[in-house]
Amino acid sequence: MLLAKGDLVEAQAAYQQSLEIIQRLAASDPLNAGWRRQLSVCLTKIAELYERQSDRAQALLFAQESLSIDERLAALDPTNATWQNDVKVSRALVERLRK
Repeated sequence: MLLAKGDLVEAQAAYQQSLEIIQRLAASDPLNAGWRRQLSVCLTKIAELYERQSDRAQALLFAQESLSIDERLAALDPTNATWQNDVKVSRALVERLRK
């Protein structure tokens, strides 16, 4: 919502807080695929925020981390359409940021 309003500073603070929480949750239960996916989603949102701020280098770091998580999840279950789609979305973001 903050991002949609154009409040990039507040959006960044909120995403950073969310990232810290989901990182702790994912670390507390490394086998929990749900926490891993939420971590990936959060990383993607932060990458998109940096992209909007024209910080492509920082955006790329977050996008690559998200893609790495997505690829690991997709490899766990090739029949999971959500995870397969997440890989496509993350790859597209990484490719866009590399241009």
